Formats: sequence, C-alpha cells, structure tokens
Amino acid sequence: MNKYLTVGILLVVIVLVIVFREKLTALFSPKTPATPQPTPGTGAPAPTALNLTLLLKKGSTGEEVKVLQGYLGVTADGQFGPITENALLAKKGIREVTLANYNQLPDAITIDEDGTDGAYSSNPLTWFF
Repeated sequence: MNKYLTVGILLVVIVLVIVFREKLTALFSPKTPATPQPTPGTGAPAPTALNLTLLLKKGSTGEEVKVLQGYLGVTADGQFGPITENALLAKKGIREVTLANYNQLPDAITIDEDGTDGAYSSNPLTWFF
C-alpha cells in the first residue's frame, strides 16, 4: 500500500509542475536584471542598487523605470510617460507597479472580437481540431 501512495504522490507532483510551470518559472527567475559593473580604473561610479519597492507610475523617473521599460519592450529612457503606462496597461492590466511584484503579476487577459479570451473560438467546429 505504501508503494502505491508514493507513486500517487509522485504523479500528483508531476502534474502540478506541468500545470503551474509558468508560475514556477516566474517565482524562481531572477527578480532584477544584472547591473553592469564598471571597468576597474575607468573612474566610472559604481552602479546604485535598484529600489525594488519603489512604486513606478506616470511621472516616475530613474533606473527603476528603465528596467521596467526593458521588461515591457519600450524605449528605455527612464521617463514613465504615456507610452510606458500604455505598455504596462496592455501587458499587466495595471497603471502602476513595483519591480518587486512585476514578475508575480499575471499578464492581462485580452478579449477577442467574439467576446472570448482567446482560449476557445466561437466556432464549435474548431474546438477539437
């Protein structure tokens, strides 16, 4: 009986890992990108640490905004303006965020023309093909 219980638990764990693969990847992925180190002897100042809990919203500026813009795939100019706000709204469905919780937020659900979230077509003939 104990052998069957072990096999059953193992199967449940495998199924859970498969189902929650994306969430597990986001949970264990690095939260901040690597910051470049200055070349010794160049006199370049050491990079400052990012404030991961700084609330980034329209009007925010700085390195944290550049990192967020990199996540969103927009030009990283360090100015949180309408382009960054619209990209964040489209990607995550929110207007303000911290770098600490960006990866933990689910992506926004987009609604197709037929009123569905894209998971199923409105045409039943295509559901199984």
